[in-house]
Amino acid sequence: MKLHKFFGLTSRSVLDQVRAELGPDAMIVANRSVADGIEITALRGDAMNGMLDDGAGRPAAAPGRAPAPRADAETWAPRRVDPSEVTW
Repeated sequence: MKLHKFFGLTSRSVLDQVRAELGPDAMIVANRSVADGIEITALRGDAMNGMLDDGAGRPAAAPGRAPAPRADAETWAPRRVDPSEVTW
């Protein structure tokens, strides 16, 4: 994963630079205003594939998705609590 920094007067011009060099699927990691305009840090869209690999050549679980529960895991379910049972 290699991060690339781009600078320009406007965000539009910097985004055009990002698309031209890294492609339309580039991922913006950070952006900020600097004295001379805008700075954007980005990486190639396919750079995430290596980070999401679990080391055995298989893709890891997608970010934001919980892994499937194990068969021996205790299941949790919400329950209604009677206010008289609550101790403060």
